[in-house]
Amino acid sequence: MTNSRKGAARCRHCGGALIERFGEGSCVMCGRAAEHMCDLCQFVEPPKPEPKKRAAGVVASTTRKGAKKKASV
Repeated sequence: MTNSRKGAARCRHCGGALIERFGEGSCVMCGRAAEHMCDLCQFVEPPKPEPKKRAAGVVASTTRKGAKKKASV
């Protein structure tokens, strides 16, 4: 038996293990629902930053250390 927590679902509030009972997920330690989220939740994943979108047809002006990139036509 291993002590790996990588794949185990964890409670957002206390970090306890989540189990499924009667079709709903709940925490073994605090009993909160798997979807629970409040201001006191300690294990909430920070939101992932969205990748910056570039306008169509815009070519980067520099590649490295000021070298100009030629626009392909």
